Amino acid sequence: MTTNQANMNRNPKGHGGFSDYPEHRSNGRWDKNNSISYWMNYFIRLTVAEFRSYEKDVSENKRSVAQSIAYARVFVARSVLKESEFVTNRTEGYPTQPVEQTNIPENLDSLSEEDLRTKIREIDRKLGGNI
Repeated sequence: MTTNQANMNRNPKGHGGFSDYPEHRSNGRWDKNNSISYWMNYFIRLTVAEFRSYEKDVSENKRSVAQSIAYARVFVARSVLKESEFVTNRTEGYPTQPVEQTNIPENLDSLSEEDLRTKIREIDRKLGGNI
């Protein structure tokens, strides 16, 4: 470092990093306790009796927000069709949607050079270019 440069070290003593607070470190692993879809899967596999008793058995200070959201969505899904569809799509995957292609590409091999140039100009005009 030259004498004219400013000292850019904002933490010269090195305190406050992940070595001091390992609980703030991300180990790169997925944590099921933070996943709403995991908890939705969990709740839909409970018996009705287990599901009803869950809210009483697990106090709010032991529940994560993800658990609360998933519980609420599954609870509502038992009586509301739209919510049931959402939970099913979230836990079992969105159903495949068939795609039908209706445009049949034109065979460009049979066109003359002038016809090809005309088509290119036509496409370019539609796209806003200027050839």
